[in-house]
Amino acid sequence: MVGINHITGGIAVTATMCSFSDINLFSRIEYLIICVIGSLICDIDNTRSILGKILLPISKYIAKNYGHRTITHSLLFIVSTTLIVYFFEQFTLSNITLIFFYAIISHVVLDMLTIQGVPFLYPFSKLIFVIPGDAKMRIQNKNMKSQAIAFVIFSCFILFSYSLFQNGFWSTYN
Repeated sequence: MVGINHITGGIAVTATMCSFSDINLFSRIEYLIICVIGSLICDIDNTRSILGKILLPISKYIAKNYGHRTITHSLLFIVSTTLIVYFFEQFTLSNITLIFFYAIISHVVLDMLTIQGVPFLYPFSKLIFVIPGDAKMRIQNKNMKSQAIAFVIFSCFILFSYSLFQNGFWSTYN
């Protein structure tokens, strides 16, 4: 999945999940920033990614020692980075841990939808996790048509679900 799809998909997934907890992702710019960072942080292992370029020394180190889609796309990375965000939440805004968690999970799940999949249990197992099982139904990273379709779907979902995100799931449908 390309960066822009991780951002739009991350916002769509995170806003939906946060609406179940009556958190409006769009209520504060800080929430959106945390969501975008969480949606992109897994690709810090790629020196050509958005965060990889910004944090180039870290990106080079991870790419050299682990490669792309290994440690940064694992459950271990999700848990450890979420715990770091939780620590910072104690001194800053509330709800950022939940927002970050949903955003980082969205990244890994969206990468599971690609041909390559992700080794979710790395470093304990190199087994690749994919959704769906049939490779013909998964997204090819270099296929710009499928990337554009995904972007349009995510964007339309965000646009048409905005009132749900703003008012919260339970208040909108009860």
